[in-house]
Amino acid sequence: MDLLAKLLERTGRTVAYDPDQTARLFISIRDGSLAQSLVEPDRLPAGHLEETFWPVLFRALSHPPQ
Repeated sequence: MDLLAKLLERTGRTVAYDPDQTARLFISIRDGSLAQSLVEPDRLPAGHLEETFWPVLFRALSHPPQ
């Protein structure tokens, strides 16, 4: 997925793993997070998991600027 590589490039980072599989991972996490918010709307507002964990995942799945 070129979009992921372009987004990371804007921050000076590069994808550390296969871009297609990394993008699929983020999509599955987004879908699962949304589903969990529907199951527990009072405990888990929509978008909370993404806001909390996506920065950590982006750093873990990409290389810093060199």
